[in-house]
Amino acid sequence: MTFGPIAVGWHGSEWGARLLRAVRYRFIHQESLRGRHPTEQVWRERQEDPVDWLSFLVIPILVYLVVSLRVLKQYERGVVFLLGRFAGVRGPGLTLIFVPIQQMVRVSLRTVTMQIPSQKIITKDNVSIDIAAVAYYHITDPEKAVIAIENVFNAINQISQTTVRNVVGRFSLDQLLSDTASINDQIKNVIDQHTEPWGTQVT
Repeated sequence: MTFGPIAVGWHGSEWGARLLRAVRYRFIHQESLRGRHPTEQVWRERQEDPVDWLSFLVIPILVYLVVSLRVLKQYERGVVFLLGRFAGVRGPGLTLIFVPIQQMVRVSLRTVTMQIPSQKIITKDNVSIDIAAVAYYHITDPEKAVIAIENVFNAINQISQTTVRNVVGRFSLDQLLSDTASINDQIKNVIDQHTEPWGTQVT
């Protein structure tokens, strides 16, 4: 490109300005006949720069990997689904979940304290009593706790109330007062029979 020095040498001259315009027009016209835009060469140089292309590819991948990171605590397990199908259970620590083809549901393995509401129960000898109880349970199988039941807490709460009412109603008031430990074991065993398919255990 030769019009740069000419422009400097004839700066301030009307004739030089006309010559400069003519040279510019000639350059643009020649580039147009070749089928290229005058700025196309600059664009091609940028395209041929490997650093730009590397940054364009690597940066989105790094951002996606950072977003996909998940941390599970020691008492947690992650139930992973791949395209809606069960794909395994992840243990504690750092793990990758590739959204949107993967989803993870967190499950706590800690013991849960559940207050069973007070309810009126008629004993075997027709005595009306109010009984309130406390249940303790923990999840033993995260897969079943997520797939087999929608809400473990509500399900155990409802089955516990029903079980307490049915078992206590089989005994007289004297038996309830004198054989509390045995009755508690019976209640626990009945609840366990219902909750075992849900991957939980009453303690």
